[in-house]
Amino acid sequence: MDKLIVSFTTLPSRIDNVYKMLDSLGEQSYKDFEVHANIPYYSTLENEKYIIPDEWSKYKFLKVYRTKDWGSYTKLYPTLKRITNFPVITVDDDIIYHKDLVKEFIKADIRYFGERALGWCGVWSKDDSRFFVGPTEKDTEVDVIEGYKGALYYKKFFNMSKYRRNIEDYWCDDTVTSLLCKAKKMVCRFKGDTNFEPRIESFPYVKAIGMPDGGIKIRVGEVGSRGRLDRSVKATFK
Repeated sequence: MDKLIVSFTTLPSRIDNVYKMLDSLGEQSYKDFEVHANIPYYSTLENEKYIIPDEWSKYKFLKVYRTKDWGSYTKLYPTLKRITNFPVITVDDDIIYHKDLVKEFIKADIRYFGERALGWCGVWSKDDSRFFVGPTEKDTEVDVIEGYKGALYYKKFFNMSKYRRNIEDYWCDDTVTSLLCKAKKMVCRFKGDTNFEPRIESFPYVKAIGMPDGGIKIRVGEVGSRGRLDRSVKATFK
């Protein structure tokens, strides 16, 4: 396996509150990976400049890459542009990840010889019905990976020419990326505690539910709530 990369982004309003997520990556049982933070110079969504916290320098595994604002693609696309065919795990900025997250992704990637997009939860459809999958006791193929628990991709899974700056659907970053992915997608079993990612409570709860036809429903609410249906959007690639 090539060098593993964990990739994330954030917003100016959230950049000072990602320490718990970074701490959880620093405590992973598997250590041989880099963390890439894709940080734009300016946020189109929030109309504000990014200021990198000085405290980030204590995370020796963290590499900060300044980029333009790609909206919903900022978490992954700049990383894919920089690499050849390394596996990339995407993570959210508001999750405290289990210490075996990276190790379990590696085990699942080996099972599928680097030929599947992987996640811990997702959506599959049958007729007009859609079903949420995860956590699960066995690997299950899905139509869309929901990435807040983490997702693993390779550059070869994407037609890079289809990536266009996408600001409107910022909150749908993982779902839009999954819809662009050409590889088959698997929700994988996790041996251990499958409900292992507490959210950092200072952040609001935002969940994008992907639909195989390209539609996305977004639920917004407070942490611990069921959330409310805020709006429906389409994944746009232009």
